Amino acid sequence: MRRNKSAERDVEPDEGVATSREEGGVPNPEHPDQHTTTGTTPSEEFVGRVAGQDVGYAEETGAERRFEASRSDEES
Repeated sequence: MRRNKSAERDVEPDEGVATSREEGGVPNPEHPDQHTTTGTTPSEEFVGRVAGQDVGYAEETGAERRFEASRSDEES
């Protein structure tokens, strides 16, 4: 198995990590996610995996809703 140059010695390399990304997006100073790595506006910051605060999910997420539904199913 080919070792990723940035992988630590005590873990297996993660083939899902990108080593480059193209810059994209459309400049829009009105967007609240300006210059974030997960937004739709341009960002020169490289990330191996997408992470960060998504302002579109300020409310309950689907994962949280499914978790609460599974808890109420177990209680029934």
